Amino acid sequence: MNVPRQLGTPEETFEALCKQFNLSDPVKECILKQGCRTLSDFRFMVQDESEVKTVFIDPLRDLEGPKLQTARLRHAWTACKALIDSQQIQSTQPVSIEDEDALLPSDELQDLKAMWFRRYHLKPDPSVMPNDRLISRLVRALRKQTFEVMDLSIVSLFYLLLDISTSYYTYEI
Repeated sequence: MNVPRQLGTPEETFEALCKQFNLSDPVKECILKQGCRTLSDFRFMVQDESEVKTVFIDPLRDLEGPKLQTARLRHAWTACKALIDSQQIQSTQPVSIEDEDALLPSDELQDLKAMWFRRYHLKPDPSVMPNDRLISRLVRALRKQTFEVMDLSIVSLFYLLLDISTSYYTYEI
């Protein structure tokens, strides 16, 4: 099943959704006109699949292939429903420390780095870029809304050690 993704703006999110499920532009405009800003809004705008047509397709006049567009929109809505439901189940389950420290899948890490580059248009030196484990941990904390405070002395100590290690020279004896 295709898994939709929440992107930076509503336009980007629903543009990607429409591209992923081959929906036409008038359908995307109708979704945005209805006030959907997130995939969660889209999922909870209707109660079940039968309402998808009445809320999003019926207001459109002169839509080419309304039955096909309805089927594709139902598919997109079902995928969003599955995504939101799985996120709700994951957020209610306790997470062990091992799960928090585990790395995200490599394709998801690459997507995060690509989104960061698209947003800031910077490609920092690998020595100042956070490692994958820290990115994974922060993404999980943001998703589960379990924020933590990191001890600044540890971070500054790490920076000090990094600075000292680059200033010493090693000699062969």
